[in-house]
Amino acid sequence: MTNEMHEFRRAYFAQTGRMAREAMETKARSGIYPLRLPIGYKRVFVEGEERVELDPQTALIIKLAFELIIRKRSSLSKVLVAVRAKGLKGHSGQPISLSALHRLLTNSFYFGDYTYHARVVKGNHRPLVSRDVWNLVSSALRGRIRR
Repeated sequence: MTNEMHEFRRAYFAQTGRMAREAMETKARSGIYPLRLPIGYKRVFVEGEERVELDPQTALIIKLAFELIIRKRSSLSKVLVAVRAKGLKGHSGQPISLSALHRLLTNSFYFGDYTYHARVVKGNHRPLVSRDVWNLVSSALRGRIRR
């Protein structure tokens, strides 16, 4: 490859990278999560406008996971068995893992906020659970960590 071709490729990829970062930043500023959505949500386009909506097939299972973890006798492992029995799968299509379930239950996206580039952003999507429920789940999970 010639030096000119190498320089062209470098400049091209640098420019497309900048454009992608700018587009993602614009999405984030408008309240639309620019990365892969958490399980329970999907992207839809209505009249050319992008929206984030609840996925009717998985949102109810995620909500069940939040409700189950609040119960005193429900461990994360028991909740995992319950949501797997309902058919919850990860992005890969495989049954969700214990660590993925923990990340899911501690993800602020489910009550309406998300973090993008170290900034907390108020999303324009419909929250799956209230902030109070999310706080209860977070404290329940923190209280169950074995030391």
